Amino acid sequence: MKIQTKRIVRGFSALGVALVALSACQGGKQFEISGDMQNLPDTLLIIQEGDHIDTVLTSAGKFAFTMPADSVSHIYIYSSEGVRIQLPAVPGEKAVLSGDAKGDYTLGGSQFYTDMQKLNAAMEGATQENIVEKVMNFLAENPDNAAAVELLPVIGSLAPDSLENALGMLSDKVKNGPMKNFLDSSLKDIRAQIEADREAAALQAEGREVPDFTLKDINGKDLSLSSLRGKYVVLDFWGSWCVWCIRGVPKMKEYYQKYAGKFEILGIDCSDTEEAWKAAVKEHAMPWLHVYNPQDSELLSQFGIQGFPTKIILDGEGKIVKTIVGESPDFYDKLDELFGK
Repeated sequence: MKIQTKRIVRGFSALGVALVALSACQGGKQFEISGDMQNLPDTLLIIQEGDHIDTVLTSAGKFAFTMPADSVSHIYIYSSEGVRIQLPAVPGEKAVLSGDAKGDYTLGGSQFYTDMQKLNAAMEGATQENIVEKVMNFLAENPDNAAAVELLPVIGSLAPDSLENALGMLSDKVKNGPMKNFLDSSLKDIRAQIEADREAAALQAEGREVPDFTLKDINGKDLSLSSLRGKYVVLDFWGSWCVWCIRGVPKMKEYYQKYAGKFEILGIDCSDTEEAWKAAVKEHAMPWLHVYNPQDSELLSQFGIQGFPTKIILDGEGKIVKTIVGESPDFYDKLDELFGK
């Protein structure tokens, strides 16, 4: 399932779990990173979170870099030759990289990065099906691992009811140590997102009768959802800026023709200018109904929209049959189930 969203998503990088947007102020310290690696190019770009960029020269497969670090930030190590490394820069800590700069590599150095490498190794081979179990087992077995605080967003996203249990597995040493500010900030964000997800689930629940709305169509005329009562309708929340929305258009056109007359699609353009919206409809020759959702509209919150595309299938009474977030085959499977008999 492919989703494009404007909210921050934390996940596993090639180095393992990356700490993003950390805010623990630790005062006048430095972060050091060095490497002794295969396939290092002559020059590396070090991009600090934001827009600060440094150039680092390498020699005989080695490099070293030191930067001021009053708070934790995220850095990216890039090269045009294919090096893609990302990791947290923790004040007062030193990261040491070894292995293949373009493939498998290992973290070492000070305690935090030793902890992170241990975490990375434990998460090796994690899948959507077993990652929650792996995370909970790691937390239970490694309560003093400082890097493990970044596992909490995984639990918050995939198993929100287990968040407090996961938090309880961390030792007081971790909770009150150098990562305390990040942990507190992260938990605030995670809990807010869990609540938002619960509200969205309620608004998008099967059987719920959705509220009516009226928006301007492609010709500038009012179009109300209630005018489509009596037929199945797909509300397609999308935008011309959304890569996965656009990639899904050919398949949507195929199914719109396949079940012509059995359902209608109402494309609801979001976060666009009117010009970009109309240009995209014309360029991609989308043959269904379209309306424009202005920036000051409350429609997205009324429907609990958090990612794009979101497709909501309504029956003839305006009740939700199914909600599909992201570009997913589940949408087309549901159309086949409804109309392919």
